[in-house]
Amino acid sequence: MPDQFQSPAMPPLFTWEFAADPYPAYAWLREHAPVHRTTLPAALTVGATRE
Repeated sequence: MPDQFQSPAMPPLFTWEFAADPYPAYAWLREHAPVHRTTLPAALTVGATRE
């Protein structure tokens, strides 16, 4: 895949840098992954978004 179509790597979320300043990672997530599908322990599938 050409480089212009690849998004930059997701920032690490489990580091001291993230704990100290999470906002750059939040900005990346809003831009590149605004909706995430996940399955909760009760076997419910949900879509999480920040809107």
